[in-house]
Amino acid sequence: MNVETTLQLLEANLVPVLLKFAGALGIWIIGRKVISMVSAVVVRGLSHQKLDATLIRYLTSILAGTLTLFLILGIVEFLGIPTTSFAALAAGAGLAIGAAWSGMLSNFAAGIFIIVMRPFKVGDHIAGGGIDGIVKEIGLFATSFDTIDNVETLVGNSRLFGENIFNFSANPWRLCLVEFQVAHGVDFRPKMETLRTELVKIPEAATNQPVQIDIDRFTVWGPVLMTRVKCHTRDFLRVKAAVTDAIQRVFGDMGLAGTLPDKEA
Repeated sequence: MNVETTLQLLEANLVPVLLKFAGALGIWIIGRKVISMVSAVVVRGLSHQKLDATLIRYLTSILAGTLTLFLILGIVEFLGIPTTSFAALAAGAGLAIGAAWSGMLSNFAAGIFIIVMRPFKVGDHIAGGGIDGIVKEIGLFATSFDTIDNVETLVGNSRLFGENIFNFSANPWRLCLVEFQVAHGVDFRPKMETLRTELVKIPEAATNQPVQIDIDRFTVWGPVLMTRVKCHTRDFLRVKAAVTDAIQRVFGDMGLAGTLPDKEA
């Protein structure tokens, strides 16, 4: 086979293949640029609607991924490779992945609702899904917390959204309610005013609502008293500790049976 024949074979077989690959590469480059432009337009449009940044990011990622998949299928078709087998394979893989990730899909749906409805935001102190802590990050599948003892914890969004959510940071003010038990036969009323005076001295206690000390109920051991001190949300833990300390100092020598699990408002 001479050189001329070899060149003719290359021209007849190799050149069309190279041209097709060059065309496929050009389609890929142009297609990716178009997808980037479409994503940018969608981001601007959703931003004008004042949607959450996390939701915008994931929606545009899904859109870009879908468009990229169609682009790849188009390039494969352009190269002359049948796409029916790819479609069947993708359908089977999608079915298997959907069955395996059913729980993830429920977390994804719950994450969308959390981002759109915004029952809480990053930095809020909430209780839900068996966790009490500060929201660190809201994802589409799980929400990250820093617990009170500073342990990072992830909770699936479906569990979090499917239970009651207590957002302690939603309101600027809270009532610190602390109950304590006194024994029968103890004349506690004279010291109620003393305790009220001590509670008013707490620096973080609000001055626009009087401190209250009332008899809440009676038990077989004696009456149960309740204190109500209004404070700023950020000062709640300090106020609760100060209230408990004041109760111990004032009532500690009068048969104080101890504080009960506190109520929070």
